Amino acid sequence: MVAWADATRHGTANGAGEPPPPEPERPGSDGSGDTVLGDMARHSRSVTLDLLAAGNRMWQRKERSRYEKAYEEWQQAYAEWEKREAARTTAGTKQPNPFILLVGEANTGQRRFTRALKASLADAEVGFGNAEFFDCAALIAEYGDDPVERSVPATINEIENGGSALMLAERVDALFGKDAAGTVRLLRNYARDQDSCRLIVLDGTEKVLDQLRTEAPDLVQNMLQYRLPRFDRPAEAAALLDVLARERSFGLPADVRDRLAALAGEPSARTVEALLDAASRQAISRGAMPGARIEIGHPDIEPLVAAAGQRGGSSIEELLAELDGMIGLAEVKERVRSLTSEMTIDARRREAGMKVAVRSRHLLLTGNPGTAKTTVARLLGKIYQALGALPKGHVVEVTRTDLVGEYVGQTSLKTRAAVQRAVGGVLFLDEAYNLVNDKDDDFGREAVAELLVQMENHREDLVVFAAGYPKEMDAFLESNSGLRSRFAGSVEFPDYSNDELARIFRAMAKGQGYELSADLLAALPEAVRRIPRGRGFANGRSARVLLEAAIGKQSTRLTTDGGADLVTLVAADLPRPGESGVGAVDDSGPRRSLPELLAELDAMIGLGSVKQRVRSMVDEMAVDARRRDAGMKVAVRSRHLLFTGNPGTAKTTVSRLVGQICRELGVLPSGHLVEVGRGDLVAEFTGQTAPKTREVCERAAGGVLFIDEAYNLVRDDNDDYGKEAVTELLVQMENHREDLVVFVAGYPKQMDEFLESNPGLRSRFAGRIEFPDYTNEELAGIFAVLAKSQGYELSADLASALPEAIRRIPRGRGFANGRSARGLLEAAISGQSSRLAAAPDTPPDQLAVLVAADLPGEAGVAVSDDAGPRRGLEDLLAELDGMIGLDEVKEQVRALVAETRLDARRRKAGLPVGARSRHLVFTGNPGTAKTTVARLMGQLYRELGVLPSGHLVEVARPDLVGEYIGQTAPKTREACERAIGGLLFVDEAYNLVQNYSNGTDFGGEAVAELLVQMENHREDLIVIAAGYPAEMDRFLDANAGLRSRFGATVRFADYDDAQLAAIFTAMAGKQGYRLDAGLAEALPGFMAGLDRGTGFANGRSARGLLERAIRAQAMRLAGPDVDLEALDDAELTLLTVPDVSAAG
Repeated sequence: MVAWADATRHGTANGAGEPPPPEPERPGSDGSGDTVLGDMARHSRSVTLDLLAAGNRMWQRKERSRYEKAYEEWQQAYAEWEKREAARTTAGTKQPNPFILLVGEANTGQRRFTRALKASLADAEVGFGNAEFFDCAALIAEYGDDPVERSVPATINEIENGGSALMLAERVDALFGKDAAGTVRLLRNYARDQDSCRLIVLDGTEKVLDQLRTEAPDLVQNMLQYRLPRFDRPAEAAALLDVLARERSFGLPADVRDRLAALAGEPSARTVEALLDAASRQAISRGAMPGARIEIGHPDIEPLVAAAGQRGGSSIEELLAELDGMIGLAEVKERVRSLTSEMTIDARRREAGMKVAVRSRHLLLTGNPGTAKTTVARLLGKIYQALGALPKGHVVEVTRTDLVGEYVGQTSLKTRAAVQRAVGGVLFLDEAYNLVNDKDDDFGREAVAELLVQMENHREDLVVFAAGYPKEMDAFLESNSGLRSRFAGSVEFPDYSNDELARIFRAMAKGQGYELSADLLAALPEAVRRIPRGRGFANGRSARVLLEAAIGKQSTRLTTDGGADLVTLVAADLPRPGESGVGAVDDSGPRRSLPELLAELDAMIGLGSVKQRVRSMVDEMAVDARRRDAGMKVAVRSRHLLFTGNPGTAKTTVSRLVGQICRELGVLPSGHLVEVGRGDLVAEFTGQTAPKTREVCERAAGGVLFIDEAYNLVRDDNDDYGKEAVTELLVQMENHREDLVVFVAGYPKQMDEFLESNPGLRSRFAGRIEFPDYTNEELAGIFAVLAKSQGYELSADLASALPEAIRRIPRGRGFANGRSARGLLEAAISGQSSRLAAAPDTPPDQLAVLVAADLPGEAGVAVSDDAGPRRGLEDLLAELDGMIGLDEVKEQVRALVAETRLDARRRKAGLPVGARSRHLVFTGNPGTAKTTVARLMGQLYRELGVLPSGHLVEVARPDLVGEYIGQTAPKTREACERAIGGLLFVDEAYNLVQNYSNGTDFGGEAVAELLVQMENHREDLIVIAAGYPAEMDRFLDANAGLRSRFGATVRFADYDDAQLAAIFTAMAGKQGYRLDAGLAEALPGFMAGLDRGTGFANGRSARGLLERAIRAQAMRLAGPDVDLEALDDAELTLLTVPDVSAAG
């Protein structure tokens, strides 16, 4: 640090540098010696004094001569010294500023280190104008959504105040958590700054160091790194106690110190300090103060030792044994054990002095009611405490009412108070999704925002568990952009099986002092099986309801019969149905072995998640078969499945394969596939639908019924025939539970709506398998496989051209995945036929070869799609450059293009590419070419591979907002779906948000749905919102999620007079008109005269002037004094000054 400071404006390159040469001492020039001797000689008339005076004058002349020579030499030496010093100091003033990185937990000596550093530098005569600390987490909370690269420099500039500064940036993890890439860029800028003099000390955990090593290894190499101690280690706690005792003049013997150090259960220095303070207070109260020194002894720390023993709680082994004793929850137990192992290893690494990654301990607990989420949360709190992750481990259970206030200003205070009660332990937020009931729930959103701040403020001593239904919890996480990243993961609590519910019933009965008779134990499985699994099903609570019903019936029986056995429950005590607690070469083709079928599955291209799900089903069925063979009971499972995905994703193929697998595993007798659509199930006349559906199900009995586009069964609420088909289908699924599997398939959104069309549908399907779209590489693989299966070979040039041909397959409404690949192959085969027909002498071995020229379109690429004729990137950029004016717009568009191309290069090189929002805001007055530029950008992004088609769908408020409740969201969704693969251009977007006094504006609903669609189609939809600048700012502030969704704002300036004149000229030329020389010269003046008020519309105003000028020319040429037939073509197409004057 001293060397750096010496090399900058703090000093010089080599310490203090060489001293300047000393200036020679000037001889006495006052002549006092000569005057005294001369006076004495004159007054005394002494010859001796005269001689002395003369000698003195001679000596002074020699001294003056000697001094003048020495002074001249000194001047030369000093000039040379100045040159050397100037060269040396100039070489040393331009040096980058260093960083110090303190790696460790919070409150482990960062401020003490920084103060000591400042004092040490001051001792070496290196001073700073300012030395301050700032908390990065608090900084983020203060600046809100402002980027890191804005908030941090503002704080540093304020600290420096134009001078030099030493500063400690505390909790840098918060900056990396918000924007790691932006933080790295910021640090690079400061590291390269050679014009300022600052010393920044960074305080971060191991996670920060790991991120810097990954993303900025060059920065790490030049940082001075210090690993801070952890004071939950006795040796380091003892060292700190020595320091603190010395500073406070406490007497602390080594044996007392060591006992006290062993009590420090947290890494923070504050814990050690608190222990010493408590011991000193005990010593003072005991009177252990000989003189002015407090002597701390063993009696003073005994209360602390005793308290620590009481806090110890259960051991890890006892807690895990309690976990294992819980019924069911196998996956939950595995996850808890995994978390426990992780924390145990962390503790061991910490004790060994090794680095430990900082992890978030916050968890989502998802599952239906009664699945022991609260119980497991309490157990986890105790485990966290036992492993030192939490000081207390207690659980504070809260819901919305505990966090959300009724009036403005209450919510933050209420949430903060709840968190304070949980500090040191676990905050268990049950039904967390209720915090944000809808988009207008400002109080709920305030609670979430405050919760995030408190989670950041208490990273070391608070764990939050948020619990609820899986689907609703997903919606909850989307309510605030910071929520999802705060939770380390989710623990899914599955519903209990019937066997597990029976065990819970038995355990509860035993816990309440009841015994179960043999006949009740035999009847219990059937009673449990009949517990309704609908909306009211609550897992363990439902088992408790069943037990309570049995106890109630026992009471009635004993009262009626006068029995004396008060503790035994018998079968007759179980409720009957309707009472409380209980609800009322074959067709499949040649037989192949299970390994052959699974090999065919594995050979299919893509579909990784589908294969994994099918194999999971196979494993489940195989284990059931083994249990059945061993004479063990097997739970009855629903095998019906929902297949969701776009066309051509092999849903039918997989269905057929699963049917055959079920046959080989003994789940289905034949496993054949019957494929149907609406027309096969729904009749045209009353009374025909149910028999038609029944007949289809009977044909599929023993195998699989595959209903494609199942959502078409119920087209709307008035589709009674479709609803009848669904009702009959449910009946047949129940009647054929053992020998029929139903797969329903279709688009994801429509299938969700289909399941809501009948209350019994959703519960009948065991799960959902999502069939993703194929990637371009997978489509190329499908093309090759299809070609080979039809006896074709692919030439080397076609293989090279194929990826680009696949990439340019339009991904709009007509895209059909594998079928689109097949369509491309069929087009190539047609192209080959045309080529070979023109070459009759082609050798026979070339008849089966497809070449690049056979691919459709230029160079094997489709030449047109929804976005219009395809053009190369350079042509599109040339069109952009050819547009009049818009210099700032062109620069921004070119920057976006360059950024996209660079991303592609980085991706190709295997380098990390940051996720970017492509959505844009266009601001400007009407007629500034916003729509034209948007259309051009769609085509640019298509050619860059960012969008599949790049077509433009232009909409305004009427296209998105409905007139009645329930119309807006579907209307907005439909507009977005039309734009998928391209751009949605929302003109005058601010009109979406209008404040009507009667509250009838549905624009807010349109904005909310637009945000949902932007998130759902992040990869294949770009939204451009356009309008006036001020109004667009109001629009972006209308919804908390809007501003963050748009990556940039492109500003379209008004055209000046010369540009408007050029636009007028270009438009006239396109319509076949010419301007005479006078008009061309006068045209800018005419443009200057245009009314620039409310109705001014830039290019449109120029077009309006042109249209009026053309009408004026027509009136001039069609006047009574003009012979139309005598006019030549040149006169008919010439516009003059009078024409425009008349138009003005």
